[in-house]
Amino acid sequence: TLVRMNCSVGVSAVHSAPLETPLLQPLWELVRSRQDCLRSPFFPVIFSLGVYLSFCLPYIALDLLAARLAFLRRYKIQDQNHPSLGMMACCVGRTLFNHLVYIFPLSVAHWYWRPVLLPDSAPGLGRALLDITACLLLFDFQYFVWHLLHHKVPWLYRT
Repeated sequence: TLVRMNCSVGVSAVHSAPLETPLLQPLWELVRSRQDCLRSPFFPVIFSLGVYLSFCLPYIALDLLAARLAFLRRYKIQDQNHPSLGMMACCVGRTLFNHLVYIFPLSVAHWYWRPVLLPDSAPGLGRALLDITACLLLFDFQYFVWHLLHHKVPWLYRT
């Protein structure tokens, strides 16, 4: 039952109305159907690595194309630097190492001590957008602080 105020009558009336289905419920059901995979300690590592590498691909393509296309070279910030495939492979190796040494152990710890249990009903659209925005702002602030520390603390910059 749902209680609604009827201002014209001045009393509250009890109406029997079905609860509204949240806008995100179909997507939520899809997520819940893959819950076992998403709750795995491997998922955050694979997802993070996949997103990182896919966001790097356009820049890798631009670096490789800039060597052949003059109109792209004029937009290059450091024209004297030309990353080679060996340099890119080294970067991918370091990224894999960081994911295995840092992200995976934290993911296993979180999986063990704080397992994720998804509720039956989806969050509202406003709540989901607010939570996503908060996460992005928090991540951006953390990234800014980490970057700033690398410029302020000399030994962090060198390593």
